[in-house]
Amino acid sequence: MVTDYTPERFRTWQICKGNFEPFNTYKDTKMFPLMVRPKQAVKAIREQSYTLICLNDNVHIRNYDMVIDNIRNAFQSILPEKSSFEIQ
Repeated sequence: MVTDYTPERFRTWQICKGNFEPFNTYKDTKMFPLMVRPKQAVKAIREQSYTLICLNDNVHIRNYDMVIDNIRNAFQSILPEKSSFEIQ
């Protein structure tokens, strides 16, 4: 459909026009599968070790509620005030 504009279409259009700067997205990022690395994820959040982190959750995480509470608390420790889009 003509009005079906996806982010991929805009990304490809910008690349074709030469409007992009390549960069290594893996340079300062880290993925944490919470099923096996929840403590490392909490530490990385609290210490702000990376520019970007990816938290992969799963229904099979042991002590799911505790892990999620620890993640939430870690974020609240570095971001104590809500941003304007969180306040309703």
